Amino acid sequence: MVVRSSLHRTKYSRGRPNAKKPDVQRELPPELRTQQLLTFDQDDYNLRGRVCELLRTVPSVGATGDRLEDFAMAPDAWASKDLQCQLTEAVLADDAFLGEYDRFVREVCAVHVKKRLAACGFCDLGAPLTFYYQRPPTLRLQPGPSERHVARHDDARYGHQCGEVNFWLPLTALAETRTTLWVESAPGADDFKPLEADLGRCGVFHGTLCRHYVPPNASSKTRVSLDFRIGVEGCFDPRWVLRGTLD
Repeated sequence: MVVRSSLHRTKYSRGRPNAKKPDVQRELPPELRTQQLLTFDQDDYNLRGRVCELLRTVPSVGATGDRLEDFAMAPDAWASKDLQCQLTEAVLADDAFLGEYDRFVREVCAVHVKKRLAACGFCDLGAPLTFYYQRPPTLRLQPGPSERHVARHDDARYGHQCGEVNFWLPLTALAETRTTLWVESAPGADDFKPLEADLGRCGVFHGTLCRHYVPPNASSKTRVSLDFRIGVEGCFDPRWVLRGTLD
């Protein structure tokens, strides 16, 4: 099972297929819909350490050491419907973590997106451009060994727009958990390959339309990651909400 700090919840609506579309002026360029790996200095952005401190405040989460890979869940935690709410509340209450996250998005991720947009002629690198980013990010814990997994899906079904770019940030060592995100190269391509993201590297992809999933964690370690999205001005409607989406 993967426990996350926020939920995608949708309900059926007869009018959902005909719901109003986002009001956008441009489409996200094809160059921004391809997979990339973004490298950054962990010493400058200690999100791993901040999350380690954050998880120590959640009663159902315990640690046998000083590393996220060694964090474990209480035996009855999986049966508790309150755990994900506890994680969400812990994330929202942690100003130190959110401050580090804000700085990472603004100084690393938004700059990465802006450079790619400028390279394909969407905008001038020095011209003002507004980005809309997910806050708080989704914190995910996947203890092992377990057969539970995240099924194949795209994010459009959960109300995400085509003008968003996904970021997948692992906070545990891939060599220890041997579990990562798998993504197809284009919508419907069905050519899933693992994102070779590891500590100090962030996976970037277009999850709104490209399906992705996380296989079971067969290791004895816990996989921890953050994921979030950045919307691009002109391609993203900040006022739009998909009909039937609860949160």
